Amino acid sequence: MRASLPVCVCAGGRGHRKPRDDQAGHKPLVLWRQECMHATLPSSLSLSLSLSLSLSLSLSVFIVSLSLSLSLCFYRFSLSLSFPPSLLFLLDKQGIGPEDPIHLTGLNQIGMSKPISSFFSPVGVKSSSKTSAKRAQADVDPAGDPASPTAKSPKGTPLSPEQQKQIAEKRLEAVLKQCKAKGLPLTDSLAPDWRQALRAEFDKPYYKQLMEFLTKQQAAKKVIYPPPEMVHSYSRACRLRDVKVVILGQDPYHGPGQAHGLCFSVLKGVAIPGSLRNIYKELTADIDGFVAPKHGYLQSWADQGVLMLNACLTVEHKQPNSHAGQGWEKYTDAVIAWISKNLNNVVFILWGNYAKKKGSKVDQKRHCVLAGAHPSPLSATKYFGCRHFSRANEYLKKHGKKPINWSSVSDA
Repeated sequence: MRASLPVCVCAGGRGHRKPRDDQAGHKPLVLWRQECMHATLPSSLSLSLSLSLSLSLSLSVFIVSLSLSLSLCFYRFSLSLSFPPSLLFLLDKQGIGPEDPIHLTGLNQIGMSKPISSFFSPVGVKSSSKTSAKRAQADVDPAGDPASPTAKSPKGTPLSPEQQKQIAEKRLEAVLKQCKAKGLPLTDSLAPDWRQALRAEFDKPYYKQLMEFLTKQQAAKKVIYPPPEMVHSYSRACRLRDVKVVILGQDPYHGPGQAHGLCFSVLKGVAIPGSLRNIYKELTADIDGFVAPKHGYLQSWADQGVLMLNACLTVEHKQPNSHAGQGWEKYTDAVIAWISKNLNNVVFILWGNYAKKKGSKVDQKRHCVLAGAHPSPLSATKYFGCRHFSRANEYLKKHGKKPINWSSVSDA
């Protein structure tokens, strides 16, 4: 038998030349169309090829499935490494779930670098929307305040009144320290109900300009009254929805230690200013049994629903009316407008031309407005005889409200 015979399978036919012998004398095996038989592969070889193809496809599908499974396992494992239990606790307090997309800046705020999970976009991941919703609700709802009757502990159990009081006191103490340190009346120093009602004012241009003005005053070492932690004390002295009488002043006392956030009032131990002495004289003449106290602290009126508010809430030392036109007037306009719109049968006592201008914000069909001269020693003669205190009580009683015990300051 010849070795390595070249085999040529040709189409044959006309125009084809019969190949010559090779140099070694071997004749090529040529299968001509008219002479060759149809060649077929053995059935065993065909079956082997089919099995090989099937196995190759099955193996490919298995490798792809295994790769996807390993990738998913690696991703979930990376999540657990990126979020240790201590970080999960911090993220939950921020309203972020363990698989939520997290920005680098957000993690930097709590001292962490960017986790590997932030490079993925998992499909079907459920975020901790409930936590975020609760946090958003607390921002706009007074009930979200720790001192609220509906406040709950981290375990979900209602806080006792004593616990609520302690939390509120500690938070207020911290806020007042911030006010003192920054030299500014921070909005957080407002009582929660006031802050909720007036929240739209804090983002308005006039309020931002007002804060810039006060910042510059503080940077220039100007002495401002009252101290920043006392500017909004009127809101903590009287709940907004409990307001029955509004006494509106012009601006705070401009002497050391006098102003503390309630118009016309001074702390105990401070000499009674001339305007307040004239108010006591009018009360003595107007209210039976009234005895002028030896102090000027009017908190007992606030406890009964008397809001004592100045048109301007700050003033420079020995410079009366020095902060007029800086934005406080717009803010106190908003306070009066809110009370006029949301409460009923409130008595507004406006003393002096400055306060009388605020009367335009009051719905006089819904409320009572008593306007008169300012009790300052410069205009006291026009002020005496106004009888605003007894007239206010008559209006309150007429509309089913408890009258104010103006003599309470004598018992304090």
